Amino acid sequence: MLLELKSLFIEYNMFPFSLVFFAAFIYIGYKYWKARMVVRQIVPVDHVKNRIESGEKLIVYIIDPLKCSPCITQFPSVRNILKKHSLPFVLVNYRDDEQYVKNLAGWKRVPALLAFQDGNPIKILDASNVFRISMDQYENFAQEVNDIWKISL
Repeated sequence: MLLELKSLFIEYNMFPFSLVFFAAFIYIGYKYWKARMVVRQIVPVDHVKNRIESGEKLIVYIIDPLKCSPCITQFPSVRNILKKHSLPFVLVNYRDDEQYVKNLAGWKRVPALLAFQDGNPIKILDASNVFRISMDQYENFAQEVNDIWKISL
């Protein structure tokens, strides 16, 4: 069986096709792995509710992982920007508790960055058009929230 497969492989010159198939398999697997790494960081809405209601300073990044694949690809960059400014943040799935997330600060579009202080929203970044928003806008948002939180100390 193996010898027949080997001769078929050589006889019909299937090597280039198998390389293309293997490369596509590796690429799709890598994309899936990256998406899983983001989805694992999603925090349940109940924990976010408790943290917001307790008055904690918090940035909530709302995404819809089923519809917004650019959100998933941008999240590591956004996370690095927020970590650089040492801002506490959580990732929330829009579909976990849609009614609560829709009413969260009166915001209905996804994705979005919401900054909370004392249970109230203080700053909102509308990222619903993911293709038009740049990393500089995320950087400016993080800087403004950091400045607001420093003033309130």
